[in-house]
Amino acid sequence: FNPPETSEFKHIPENEFSRFTINLATGDVSKSVFVDKIDSVFVNMFDLPIINERYRGKAYCYLYGISIVDYSRTAIVKKNLCGTGNDTFYYAENHYLTEIWFFERPEAKSEDDGVLMTIAFDGERSQSYLMLLDAVTLQSIARA
Repeated sequence: FNPPETSEFKHIPENEFSRFTINLATGDVSKSVFVDKIDSVFVNMFDLPIINERYRGKAYCYLYGISIVDYSRTAIVKKNLCGTGNDTFYYAENHYLTEIWFFERPEAKSEDDGVLMTIAFDGERSQSYLMLLDAVTLQSIARA
């Protein structure tokens, strides 16, 4: 399960995360893209997006997802939709991450105040584990 030494990844701008806005009065559709301030292959190319469910149907700023580059490099991405910067990601070489879930902390003080949970596979040890990440910093806080 070791990742290949070289990457066959090809950056395709059309595949980057985009926002489409529909003008309900005119029916016009516009597309905007997000600037990658940290120069990472992960932050603008991800799938399985989630948000803090308390913000469903409301304005929200943070989106989390899984980025897969080649078949072997996966990262958890935190995307700031309300401004430039503050994008971040969690990546560990030879660890394969799955879909994530967001759990808001009781008495949360901000939209991203919570914990992300994922199941991961450690390729070196050939062992799966449950991992919790701080949703603000994407630092690992627990593994089991």
